[in-house]
This record gives sequence, structure tokens and C-alpha cells, in this order.
Amino acid sequence: MQVDTLSGETLAACTLLGAILGSPLSGSFADQYGRRLATIIGETLSLCGTVGCALSGSPVWMIAFRFVVGLGVGFCTLCKPIYVVETISPRLRGTILASFSPAIAVGILLAQMVQLIPNQGWREQLAMGGVMPFLLLMLAVFAMPESEVWLQMQRSRDQLPIQVRHQAAVTALSQGEVCASEGFRSCGWDFLETCPTLDARSAARHSC
Repeated sequence: MQVDTLSGETLAACTLLGAILGSPLSGSFADQYGRRLATIIGETLSLCGTVGCALSGSPVWMIAFRFVVGLGVGFCTLCKPIYVVETISPRLRGTILASFSPAIAVGILLAQMVQLIPNQGWREQLAMGGVMPFLLLMLAVFAMPESEVWLQMQRSRDQLPIQVRHQAAVTALSQGEVCASEGFRSCGWDFLETCPTLDARSAARHSC
């Protein structure tokens, strides 16, 4: 496959463009669906993009798959540090976060060393770049638990309507609306469930 100067420059730039777009997308995705799933999506994009580059038959397809690799890099660049902060103890948190930049340098060095392997074409060299995303993907799927902080956020979000209804019940009682139980039932709410801090006798006094 022949790559001219413009295509080579585009190949180098499209990965960064994908990372620029992938990072903000991964933030909202990780908040909505969890850090674990965001990591799986990022590693899957990196793996698929790397394999696609190795199988590309034209510069256009390689540029497209390099962009997919950039999306995966953007996903992982944001969601992995968040996962580390939320799951690792403070004693090790700084060390692990600080290891990200040296790990990038080591990865570049290993990529250069791949060229020293004899009888390797460019497709084989690119395919070897998919080994690490594949291993990380397997780790994320089978051994990576969800962030407990994110799970607690989801539980708090689910409990919010109950808390709002509870506050509405307390407000109605404090304003002397003694028929509050019938009003809540007309809205499809159970009075004792809405205001669980009230005992049975208090609920009876304030019911119709």
C-alpha cells in the first residue's frame, strides 16, 4: 500500500482527533453507564481499530481505523484515571496515576523494538499493537469490578424520588393538610411509603 505525504500526515493527526472527541464522550458515558463499561468500550475500540489498520487495503481505510483507535484512546485516557481514583486506596493512588506517562514512554519504546524482529511486514507490526488492548479488554470483562463510588451514585439517584415524596409529605403535614393521605393516594403513592418516619398512630391521625 502506497502512502503519500498528505495521507501520512493525516494518519498521524487522525488518532489525536479521535482522542479529542473520545474524551468528552467517555465522560458522559462513564457517568451514565459506569466506569467498567466505559473501559470495555474504549479497549474494544482500540482493539478493533488496530486490527482494522492491519487489514486495511487503502490509506482511506487506515485513516478511518486510526480515528477509531483515537476514540478508544480518548475513552481510556479519561475513564481509567477516574476508576483508579474511585477504587484504589489513597496510599497507592498517586503512584498508579503517576505511572501513566512512563507507561506511554515504555509503550513507544516497545513499538520501536518490534521493528527489530526479522521477517515482519507492516501488517504484522500493526497487529502486534493489538495484543495489549486485547489483554486489557479480557481483564476488564472478567476481573474488573464496577466502581463502588459510581454504584453509590446510582443508588442515591434512584432514591431521590422517594426523598422528594417524603419531603412533600412532611411539608403537607406541617401546613395542616390533615387529609394528606388521600391526596397522596390520588397521585398513586402510598402514604406510609412516602413518609416512612411516621408510625401507624400518627398516620391514622393525619389520614381521612
